[in-house]
Amino acid sequence: YTTPFNAKCMAANIVDCLRGTTDAPLSDCVLGASETCRLLNQHVKSEELNEVLNILVRFEIDEANCADAKELARLTTCIIRLCSAKEELGHTAFDYGTDLNDHIHSYCDIVKKTHPKVVQNALKDFEVVRGICDFFIKEQSKFVVEVLADGIRTLCQYSDSIPSFLVETPLLMNVVSRLENCPLENLSSYHTSLFTLIRAVLASENPPPIDVIQYLNKNLSPRLWLLTSNGYMDAISTLVMIHRWRIDGIGEEGVVQALKQGPNANIGSRLTESYIRDPSPYKFELLDGIFEDKDLVETIFYSNDIPVLLHICCDHLLNEEDVDLKKSILRFFITAGRNGFFDDQTILAINRCDVGDSLKEEAWKALIHKDTKHIA
Repeated sequence: YTTPFNAKCMAANIVDCLRGTTDAPLSDCVLGASETCRLLNQHVKSEELNEVLNILVRFEIDEANCADAKELARLTTCIIRLCSAKEELGHTAFDYGTDLNDHIHSYCDIVKKTHPKVVQNALKDFEVVRGICDFFIKEQSKFVVEVLADGIRTLCQYSDSIPSFLVETPLLMNVVSRLENCPLENLSSYHTSLFTLIRAVLASENPPPIDVIQYLNKNLSPRLWLLTSNGYMDAISTLVMIHRWRIDGIGEEGVVQALKQGPNANIGSRLTESYIRDPSPYKFELLDGIFEDKDLVETIFYSNDIPVLLHICCDHLLNEEDVDLKKSILRFFITAGRNGFFDDQTILAINRCDVGDSLKEEAWKALIHKDTKHIA
């Protein structure tokens, strides 16, 4: 009695064996398997080996039955069991936190190393993230909360559907409530992990509910501006993500309004520094909102900082390839120009930029208007 040779099954078993033995990323395991078979094929004349090699060269992962999928399913069962115990026993289930942390760490390690199709299959019913989210909301230990926050952030990073699911849960409000009394300097890893989690969830393709946006604006934005003035640069990234979901008609509760409540000149220099790196359309939308108020700009920026900021924006306009980014910079220049914040380099950059639509012309007109007095 013999088992028929199955090259596809053999290829999958080799990859799974390498994955379990080496803990290398799945893509490296596939590459290692194919290169090994290629080398052996030079010395062993075998139709079966050649068939396995051909499958490995065009390897397609079985997202439901590979070793990573099975291990994620096992960890899912463990995580849900621990989360259910927390639900039943409440805060007396504190001892479950360490075990849960270990399982989440293992789960996220696989998520980082496996194929995206495996991740999407494992997370498609939101069972794991729902359990972790519920556990997070009830947990009191800062150590456990920090690990949970990092785990949720990882799931958000590797699955676009997770942030869209989480914005509809009480998670964001719970995180903000934990941050309301955070120190204004020397933040711990616990606090920074929570801020990072907020940004990960707000990266959702769907907007948060209105009450969540209002809660963020009222209870978090003012503190973020204070943190910005004290040099915590990631606060700006969080403000940018909150401002992204601003709602027309409630501007009095928005990120810019929170800045107006406690402006100081340190904030302008921090903003200037933050715009040197990692430009994005959302960052320039926030800057646009700030520059709509001339008095606010003159309060938070030292006079020498404004030309520096404008020149940074000019560099991004001319050197970045993202068309949406270029358009957001042009919109910012329109707003800034109408309030007299531009110079000759700004005009030159607009002339040289390669965005060929009416937005460029509108920016040009805003800067050369006969009633506009520029800063240089």
